[in-house]
Amino acid sequence: MPSRYIEISDRIREDIVSGKFAGGERLKLAELASLYSTSHMPIREALRILNGQGIVEFIPNSGMRVREIDMDFMTDLFDVRLALEAIQARRAAERLMPAAADAISAAKAEFERVSGGNDRDATLKANHRFHRAISLASGNHEAGEIEERHYQILRIVWRRFGYGSERLEGVIEDHRLLTSAILDQDVEAAGLIAAAHVTRARLNLAANMEKAENVSHLGPDREQIANNGKT
Repeated sequence: MPSRYIEISDRIREDIVSGKFAGGERLKLAELASLYSTSHMPIREALRILNGQGIVEFIPNSGMRVREIDMDFMTDLFDVRLALEAIQARRAAERLMPAAADAISAAKAEFERVSGGNDRDATLKANHRFHRAISLASGNHEAGEIEERHYQILRIVWRRFGYGSERLEGVIEDHRLLTSAILDQDVEAAGLIAAAHVTRARLNLAANMEKAENVSHLGPDREQIANNGKT
């Protein structure tokens, strides 16, 4: 049973990330059980996991729904993320061990390699591994658990609102600066660079979300024209 509901939670999460389930959509036990060819019990447990990750939410008198993601919610998330990443970068620099230094450097190099392709999800996963390497180096397990929860939400957000090539160039430069600061064990610089990195990500996301909202107000015909004009 445990492996079954974990498998189901992974499948539902991926379907939410891909857009198969829309924000605010109600998730009904019977329909999900039929879709994933299982009983109600694994579905209940899977939704409990996803609720804990913040991907779905319980609405009284309505049941489980896919979380609606708006800028107010993302601002709250990034406020927490900014504080956590600055703390973790500082601690990683302060407590740096050779194995952690190698892991961070390898993750940085992997992100640069993967981001040169067209696989957006692979780029997001590589970015997560870079930040995860810093988290592990910091030794702060509580912060790491919160970041894991945020990652699942951010995968949905970046897939939905875009992670353009212009942003990737800035991310690569931020990663290089952050890696250098941590490897030099420059605690203050590591914290400042990490905070600036998160701030730039928030501003980029806010711009993309605003653009998407403006496009949706154009109507279906103009929205299609706007989408066709994207590069």
